[in-house]
Amino acid sequence: MGTELSPLSNVEASDLARCEKTIEKGIGTFQATGHALIEVRDKKLFRRDYATFPEYLAQRWPLISGGRARQLIASVKNTESVTNVTIPNEAVARELGKVPKDRQQAVADWATEKADGKPLTAAAIKQATVEVLEAEPEDEPEDSPIDADAYDGDTDVPPPVEHVNRPPNPVADNSTSALTELLAFLRTLAKRHGLSDIGVISLLDNAIAAKRGDT
Repeated sequence: MGTELSPLSNVEASDLARCEKTIEKGIGTFQATGHALIEVRDKKLFRRDYATFPEYLAQRWPLISGGRARQLIASVKNTESVTNVTIPNEAVARELGKVPKDRQQAVADWATEKADGKPLTAAAIKQATVEVLEAEPEDEPEDSPIDADAYDGDTDVPPPVEHVNRPPNPVADNSTSALTELLAFLRTLAKRHGLSDIGVISLLDNAIAAKRGDT
């Protein structure tokens, strides 16, 4: 048995007219058209004259195939978490759709900042995605891997790091180069984890200077 047609309320009829006006004017504007199609579909505003949404598309909008409608809707859905950023075309929307939902805004904001007023491109979104995701710290235990309180001041280096790849050992190597490598390692670690205690870095700087006879 086919789906029966049913009347629309005055509010729904007004919604349908508004959506169809948007679709008619915005065939080339994917976001406006996509949003209007979503509203017609989700509210079933087509039901007064058409039994199904595909039938509505085929008869009311022959220029918009079912596949094309799905593309427009998907482009909007893929970027609905992004605000205050203009998505100029579907290529940009598709690239943003590849980014985890919770990182889309950060990627879009960074790409916009780098674009310096120019329209966003899919390539810009792709590059921004790499930069944003690479800049994020990896998942680590909540406790800092460096226990600054455990440093007793009797040695030239802090306790060993347990939760990351083992750094160079300047005590075993007894060399300035090993201390330099450890300093670079800890600076990278501090930057990754946003450590506020820079005492370890200062101690190592002093240790390197003493090793070189600069103090």
